[in-house]
Amino acid sequence: MESGDFLVLGSFRDILTGACGDDSEPGQEIDHIRAFTIRAAVMHGPSSYPVGARRRFYLEHNGKSCVFPEYIYTEQLTKRRSKREVSRWIERELNPRHTGQFVTENTDQSA
Repeated sequence: MESGDFLVLGSFRDILTGACGDDSEPGQEIDHIRAFTIRAAVMHGPSSYPVGARRRFYLEHNGKSCVFPEYIYTEQLTKRRSKREVSRWIERELNPRHTGQFVTENTDQSA
């Protein structure tokens, strides 16, 4: 992505039904979900560490599912400890061949 670009993931319902898979019955895909967290991880070219953000939401199902944020702010994960957590997210989701704290010219990841 270019600087300033963004990616549209769709509605909350789209995100949640995608996470539920195809096994749910139509109209009941998200009825069992009480809360969820959206996480984002970003790799910035010159930086050795990713930065991340997360925000937690809860759902109320009173005839109609409604989504509410747990807090009004998104948690920004920019401190060193947080950056390691974000790196673990990426490694867990992408299952790379090589893992570690950063890429150096001496690793296969730099190729």
